[in-house]
Amino acid sequence: MKIQLAFLCASLGCAFLALSTPAGAAGGLAWDSVTKFSMSQTAPQPGDFAKDYQTAAQPPAAAPDHGGMFGLGGMMAKAQAMGAMFANGFAQRHYAAGNLLRVDDPGSQTATITDCRARTLTTLNYADKTYRVQSLDAIEHGPSQGSPAPGGSAPQTPQDDTKMNIVVTTSALGSKEFSGVSADGYQSDMKITVIPQSGDSKTMDMLMTSYYSATPEPAQSCYHAMAPGAMGRAAMNMGLMQHVMAAMRTPKGDPRFTVSASGPPLPAGRLSLFMVFAPQSSKGGFTILTENGNVRPIGASDASVFSVPAGFTQAN
Repeated sequence: MKIQLAFLCASLGCAFLALSTPAGAAGGLAWDSVTKFSMSQTAPQPGDFAKDYQTAAQPPAAAPDHGGMFGLGGMMAKAQAMGAMFANGFAQRHYAAGNLLRVDDPGSQTATITDCRARTLTTLNYADKTYRVQSLDAIEHGPSQGSPAPGGSAPQTPQDDTKMNIVVTTSALGSKEFSGVSADGYQSDMKITVIPQSGDSKTMDMLMTSYYSATPEPAQSCYHAMAPGAMGRAAMNMGLMQHVMAAMRTPKGDPRFTVSASGPPLPAGRLSLFMVFAPQSSKGGFTILTENGNVRPIGASDASVFSVPAGFTQAN
């Protein structure tokens, strides 16, 4: 379970993106984020980012092994611990510069470094001071993504042979301040049709509420696929959201994506401070909330964050 959570956190932090240096940030960009999942029908509202980050960054309490019949006591304790993590959210710290991206997960004491030029993903484990290096190409062509979680089918996410058609109707919400930083708000009603090369297509209705700052967002240049099977529906929804955002950023630059939009255009290329991605269905589903804050430029003093720390040994 701990390994799955760590992997999901790395995936949610966009560890599959390699970034080009954003304009206006001399050596790149650093920021913190909190991601939360909810099955509530009530839309999440902006909160106190500093408080949310501090709460989400706390390592999860170790689940005691209560034993009991068939080990049910221990299983229930672990389920409660996971529920608390979902309620509090997953905190991450991001560094992006040139072809390099680092995502720290304080809750699991891990970090990932993506080097798009070398095509590698380096995972750091601060608990035992070890690291592991994987090829991005091997990850992309690895095992299949696995089955959806029990209790219902999860939405498909695009593969290399899958196309996506998105129809977006957007309205402006005005501006709002987040920790003293002004951001422009938009609400987008999306009809998303995933069209596999073989098999039936599936259409989903999603609603995205987002507030964008004036800070330029690092641009995509490469990725490696996440594995939605790691956490079932939550990861599937996150994978779908990431593909939708990629399509919105490159509506004419990727033949897999077709985007038709009406209303004011979303400010592509600007970092969001608050985003909610929610299903519009009577069957429900996971709502994903992402908050970003503590945004700052990075420079020469941060260069070491993209290297394996001294004293770490390579894991087998």
